[in-house]
Amino acid sequence: MPIKKTLIAFAGAALISLPVCSSGLAAAHPTPAGSGSATPGNSEAHRGHGEAQHANHSRGGRSQGSSGAQGNGHSQRCKARTVAYVVSGTLVSESLLATGTSGLYSGEVTLEVKHVNRFAREAKGKTETYKVADVRLTLGLRSASGGPASVTEVKAGDRVKLIGRTTFMPRRCTQEGFAPTVTVKHIVIHDATS
Repeated sequence: MPIKKTLIAFAGAALISLPVCSSGLAAAHPTPAGSGSATPGNSEAHRGHGEAQHANHSRGGRSQGSSGAQGNGHSQRCKARTVAYVVSGTLVSESLLATGTSGLYSGEVTLEVKHVNRFAREAKGKTETYKVADVRLTLGLRSASGGPASVTEVKAGDRVKLIGRTTFMPRRCTQEGFAPTVTVKHIVIHDATS
């Protein structure tokens, strides 16, 4: 028994101390035809190419020129976008007239702006006048006649909300020559809070 254990230990030590022959491995696993050489230089070049592709992919496919400026991706992000525009407050005056029989209205609405979404921040706390064309009008008023309210019952002091779209240029982009365009699509008017 002790001889077997000694032989096993000796054989294990001998295997560990033998050097691995790379040419033997290359012969055991030949490179398929058309796949290129298996030399270390080519495998490093191939690995470097893969890492460059991975780095390019992680940057969103954008390439950088010698000046460090970003490529086409930057100019595409610096285009005006259309975003939601919402303001609400107290009605000062209005001159809304029905546009034909379509149920849409056109005219002007002036209000003291009290609440805004993030794309209408500049209007908050100001008295703003909006020219509107072909907007939907929702009246949440109590009519004196008991029936549906009409635009003639709208009065100063009523609560009004304007919902629409505006053009927006991201802050990281140059604002030179850019002026946002607001387009109101829907007006909602409720009785003044008592």
